[in-house]
Amino acid sequence: MNQSVSLVWKDSVKSAPHKTGHMRRNIHGKPAKVEGSRIIGIVGSKVHYTLHQEFGTKYIKAKYFMTNALKNNINIIVGMFKRTIDKIFK
Repeated sequence: MNQSVSLVWKDSVKSAPHKTGHMRRNIHGKPAKVEGSRIIGIVGSKVHYTLHQEFGTKYIKAKYFMTNALKNNINIIVGMFKRTIDKIFK
């Protein structure tokens, strides 16, 4: 799972708007953790305007750089999970 977080984090950083680079430098991935039957990995930023850049506002067009990072890597991530599950149940 941590490899999945890393893939999405790297693509998010690469695709993030970067007028000053502050937001790009502050995108982080949190290591995956298990909560009940779910495995949760997080990629995000505490920079206050990241949400505005990602989803847009009345005055700012949405960039969807984090959403697209996940979409661009989803097949790789699913493959990682499938291979891991196959190893467990062989």
